[in-house]
Amino acid sequence: MTITGHLRSKLKPPFKVGIRTQLIALVCVVALLSLVILAVTTGIYFTVNYKSLRADRLHVAAQLKSSQIDQNLNYLYYQCYWLSTRDTLQDSLIRYRAGNTTKENWSEAEIVLEKFLGSSDLFSVARIYDSTFKTVLNATNNGSGNLVPEHVLTRLFPLSTDDPLSSSLQTSGILTDPVLNDTLYVMSMSLPIFASPSIMLTNSEISGYITVVMSAESLKIVFNDTTALDKSDVAILSAEYSNQSVPVSYHFVFPPHGVGADIIDYSFTIENGSFIQSAFDDRKSGSVKRTSFFYGKDVAVGYSPCLFKQVQWVAVISQPENVFL
Repeated sequence: MTITGHLRSKLKPPFKVGIRTQLIALVCVVALLSLVILAVTTGIYFTVNYKSLRADRLHVAAQLKSSQIDQNLNYLYYQCYWLSTRDTLQDSLIRYRAGNTTKENWSEAEIVLEKFLGSSDLFSVARIYDSTFKTVLNATNNGSGNLVPEHVLTRLFPLSTDDPLSSSLQTSGILTDPVLNDTLYVMSMSLPIFASPSIMLTNSEISGYITVVMSAESLKIVFNDTTALDKSDVAILSAEYSNQSVPVSYHFVFPPHGVGADIIDYSFTIENGSFIQSAFDDRKSGSVKRTSFFYGKDVAVGYSPCLFKQVQWVAVISQPENVFL
């Protein structure tokens, strides 16, 4: 028999394999399958837990960001509130309501406003209204008030327009969203002025309102602060309402990183079932491991509503999914 024929006879099925060889092959196959199953299971477990951990970190970051925003707004609120409770303003409004419409009636109130505005460059304009929203006194900070053009001031005095006003004006007040004034952002806060019309009465009622125009740059600094937020983007969303009490759209309070300044003038529809709807409607914070949000690409987000009563804002911390993974 030739060598070729011998090889063919050896390689022709059925092969003659010893029991020892068969056992070794079986053990190797079982071990290999076990390793594959263990690797897949471990990989899935690690990925799921890693995503959850990163989502939780984004959630915490969003909560911290909304807390910083609340602190900044509360600082501004208490300064404006202190001004609204000054006896000089209250007495001038009471006398005006009683029929004293002379310029002398507002002389002391004007001094109070000018001193308040002149104490820093943070506040630029203050305007007093009577209970029917008629302007009765206006004061500016010569250092900054005259630098705000009229078309910007129009957007900062909601009480001077015919637009519907939030019911919160009667209690906590209202805050306008920041408006770009050249290269700096400004906003305004309007508060009710309570006063008792008679010394015989203990109950106070609304005698007028005050609107204070202020710098929003300190808020912008909070927005731009990305300490410990490596490769993450920050956004502040503001709810927009129609005739109903449920928000139907939103806009950005400040332009997100890499987006033009005019983005704050555009509205975006709130999609049903989205985390944005949950944040505005339920006022709950949370995180989403994967969503497209605004950027048109998959991102992970953490979100947290601001608790400051005058605004309906939500802080959002997002991170591209390729970084998230």
